[in-house]
Amino acid sequence: MNQKNNLVKNASFLMVAAMISKVIGLLYKSPLSSIVGNMGMGYISLAQNAYMILLMIASFSIPQAVSKLISERIALKD
Repeated sequence: MNQKNNLVKNASFLMVAAMISKVIGLLYKSPLSSIVGNMGMGYISLAQNAYMILLMIASFSIPQAVSKLISERIALKD
């Protein structure tokens, strides 16, 4: 029971952190676009697309690692 509560607690923490991150991302774009202009926003958009692709590639390995660790623990009955 304690492990389930811990999992729910950690998942809710990650969800709140993701929401805060989205709100911060929404708030900084307006002043940034007025500072750097259209050309700067184009560069930022290009870099952000490349970053998202790299982030997606990196995040594929995390669920695989977690599932491997969990299956290992289940096999050892830990």
